[in-house]
Amino acid sequence: MFRRVFIGLLLLVFTGLVPTSCFFKCDLPDYALLREFSFDLSEPNPNMPPFNVPALTSGARTAAPELFASMWLRYDYVAVAPMRPLFTQQALAFSCVEDYGSKGVKDPIIDVTLTSTGLFNGIAAGQSLNQFARCRNHRNVRDTLEFSVVQLPDSINRWKGDDLSGPVSLRISPKPRDNAQQQFELRIRLESGKEVVQTTPAIIWE
Repeated sequence: MFRRVFIGLLLLVFTGLVPTSCFFKCDLPDYALLREFSFDLSEPNPNMPPFNVPALTSGARTAAPELFASMWLRYDYVAVAPMRPLFTQQALAFSCVEDYGSKGVKDPIIDVTLTSTGLFNGIAAGQSLNQFARCRNHRNVRDTLEFSVVQLPDSINRWKGDDLSGPVSLRISPKPRDNAQQQFELRIRLESGKEVVQTTPAIIWE
């Protein structure tokens, strides 16, 4: 009797009349937790986006009127509480979601601050340089709008799935008048209190 019922249920699963979630436990990695990000400087190039331009290495010299800092976000993906199997005591675990991070970030970004390790246009080392930077998303060719660094957290917090990794560029200008030696730092603060920090290579911006 039990064998007939079991075979009948399997047939219903294969024909789509009973969802597989009734038999299997699903690990749903549909939330993203920011782990780290890359942060590189490059000179402007009208023929390609900043993240495709060769990055400036430590000690590089540049006389560009402005620089781009490109960032790629990297995440850990976490699952919500798994589904309970209805018909089996021990369920088989498998990934049910193709688009990781489909529900966006689990620990939202609340603040992004750009600073320098040295004096920059009258602003002391370690103080916010957000006023000197404009952000731009590069998820597709239509993302041409620039916006302030203050708006960056809300922008990233709305991303889901494949959009989560970015990239994002910060256009930094004008070039420093008072200190050629520059190394920029970007600090991202999350709602949980966690901070993720990355610095660019030290360069000479003449």
